[in-house]
Amino acid sequence: MLIAEQRAGKIRKVSSSGEISTLAGTGLADGEFEGPVGQVRVQDPVSLATDAAGNIYLAQLTAGLVSRIAPDGAVTIVAGNPAGTGVPGDPAVDVALPAPLVIQLDGRGNLYVLESAGLLWRAGNG
Repeated sequence: MLIAEQRAGKIRKVSSSGEISTLAGTGLADGEFEGPVGQVRVQDPVSLATDAAGNIYLAQLTAGLVSRIAPDGAVTIVAGNPAGTGVPGDPAVDVALPAPLVIQLDGRGNLYVLESAGLLWRAGNG
């Protein structure tokens, strides 16, 4: 089980034996959003999704980002750019997502992002 701990800025993992560990997020207010899973900044995580390949996706509310944690521990931004000026049809990392609230994956690998303005975005190639 995964837990998005919004106020602490961390993603927690609960093992089958009930042990809780920190998967991502330093709890610090500064730092990089991309890099090794144990060193990245996580800002207000509010929604999580997983895919069949073992990737974990997280929506970061006030950061305006959706990140992917790969099975190898690499964290990359897959959607959102606070300074973005992109429009529908542009790469997802060029579009501003003021406050991504909910994320969901479909069977084709498309990532759907519902943001606070009520807009639903699709990022992917499925």
